[in-house]
Amino acid sequence: MSDDEGEVPTYEYAGDTKVLVDLSEIPHGYGKAKYPNKDRYKGWFVDGKRDGPGEYKFKAGGKFVGTYTQGIKVGPGVQTFPDGSKYEGPFVNDKFNGFGKYTYANGDFYEGEWVDGKREGNGNYFVKASKATYFGEWSEGTFVAGDCTFADASTYEGTFNNKGPTGSGVYTFQPRNRLCETFVVTGAQGLDGFTNAVIQADA
Repeated sequence: MSDDEGEVPTYEYAGDTKVLVDLSEIPHGYGKAKYPNKDRYKGWFVDGKRDGPGEYKFKAGGKFVGTYTQGIKVGPGVQTFPDGSKYEGPFVNDKFNGFGKYTYANGDFYEGEWVDGKREGNGNYFVKASKATYFGEWSEGTFVAGDCTFADASTYEGTFNNKGPTGSGVYTFQPRNRLCETFVVTGAQGLDGFTNAVIQADA
């Protein structure tokens, strides 16, 4: 979802302007714009481009509230999307970069580090449906290592891929009215997390 602004302004505009040497005027200062694709923006302009704090509303739904530099999103901002999902955090070159929070339409959320619009580095992901929380290392948007805490307080620590746990790890059960029991899990893989897994009591 990109903002609609070309090199030469071709949109409807009302607001402050700057007079050029040829006596034409370009947006400069505070103003409101309506673009050919029906998106709308209100905020600050410098030399015809969005520059400074502003709010950009998309015709398809959703909006961005934050700061621009020469038409590019930079610094802290909030972007909502047509499905109701929302990102809160810093932007660099129009992309999520730094420590931010993304709340998904289904109620899941990720809070942690981003690089060029992808989950990258340390962060935690909460799954609303299962009440599980994944915390650890992310790479290219995929959880690759760390631990998962389940709704019953059981935990799994190990390595992961985009299908769930993979390789070996340690699963600690938390049954009611019983002490913790720790098991070593090997060969875990699959959407349910433990397809074809071998579980042995930790000595």
